[in-house]
Amino acid sequence: PIAVSPLSISENSKKNFFKILKKKDLGSEISLIVEKNLKTSGLFNPLDKKYHKEDGEYIGMYIHPKPFQKPHPPVWLMSNTPQTYNLAGMKGYNVIGMSNPLNKLNTCWEQYKSSALKHRNDKIDLGKNVGICVIIYVADSLEEARRDVEQSINLYYEFLSGSRPSGEWSRKSYLDEGAELTNNDLNNSWFDFLLDHDLIWVGDSKYIKEKINYYIESINLQHIVLLQQFPGIE
Repeated sequence: PIAVSPLSISENSKKNFFKILKKKDLGSEISLIVEKNLKTSGLFNPLDKKYHKEDGEYIGMYIHPKPFQKPHPPVWLMSNTPQTYNLAGMKGYNVIGMSNPLNKLNTCWEQYKSSALKHRNDKIDLGKNVGICVIIYVADSLEEARRDVEQSINLYYEFLSGSRPSGEWSRKSYLDEGAELTNNDLNNSWFDFLLDHDLIWVGDSKYIKEKINYYIESINLQHIVLLQQFPGIE
């Protein structure tokens, strides 16, 4: 089977496409259309001679689509490091941070803001084009929410921390810079550790609303992505 992108075919080629489908030598006809439009449409980089034999036969092809939107589609990166926020501010990308304490988020977002101003002369407000990814679970009470999702959250974060043996997702990484783990941090379940540090928002609707409003007031939160990792929940 062969697929031809609408972006790679000229209008004239589109009009004749159904006529071509009736021809016996279908593959050859389509190849000629694709080759012609790859060279003339401007949507792809020129074909390199190293991909042809001396007689012109293809031995390979590298196609690099160019985005239709300028300068690029609205890309969202996922990162917790200031370096990524600096790059994103420079390029005009958006960034989502996951399970970061408030002060770390603020540091990253300030980096994004200053980079956008420095490299693109874009004077943006703190909180624009950035957001957070966080577990949110709403029940009638914290006790009910705990019964529903505590085990699932513990399982997920046990897996997450174990998937990075070098410690990128250990409990220490979830604390603010310079903060040290307490005995409670070390001995509590993942659920209680995350709840104590506002890294999951689990409880009744009043509690969730208060958390969202607090982040809006503190760092001008505008975007939330739900992290709904509840393995085993019934």
